[in-house]
Amino acid sequence: MNRLTAMLGFAYVAVMAGVIVVGPFGYPGYNSLGQHISEMGATGAPDGPLISTLFIATSVLLIAFWLLCLKALPFTGLRAAGLILLAANGAGLLGAGVYPCDFECARSDPSVAQQLHDLFGGLGYLSGVLGLFLLALGLRSLDGWLRLFPLVMICAVVAALSLLLIAPDFPWHGAAQRVLEASFMIVILAVALRLWRSSAR
Repeated sequence: MNRLTAMLGFAYVAVMAGVIVVGPFGYPGYNSLGQHISEMGATGAPDGPLISTLFIATSVLLIAFWLLCLKALPFTGLRAAGLILLAANGAGLLGAGVYPCDFECARSDPSVAQQLHDLFGGLGYLSGVLGLFLLALGLRSLDGWLRLFPLVMICAVVAALSLLLIAPDFPWHGAAQRVLEASFMIVILAVALRLWRSSAR
């Protein structure tokens, strides 16, 4: 079970990182530093339907990974709360994929889909950041996992600071969102690698 859980985490990072890195090449004029990731999947974007489908697929991988971690790690209320909140981040990504934003995620006269996209995405990110803090604290008391505590806590702090900067009025909100996503991915890779090694033993 640990190996399967780890593979889901690796698969999520591979696909999501691929979308973030490769996606802009199919969108002429797209600026990764100043545009949100969601704009690649927006209504009217060159590869919008494909990118939205990939967002949905990655969200399923993410939810499954964190929920299976509930079985992989010894239970405590703190760890469980953190993992459930991180799974909720995946649910937010799912909602944001099902309801793509308007073209270029324009905020003037937003459609219902745009409003739902912002709602799911915002709540998902907030849940994920809180989940990182709780997971870090939960790992501090877990034998064999203590080394991950500082890494997860640093990622949680970076994610929290990045979350404050992803609003459209910040000129580099695209870069801030990518730092936020990278923080989640680093933790996923660290947890998945630890599970993979434990399954090998």
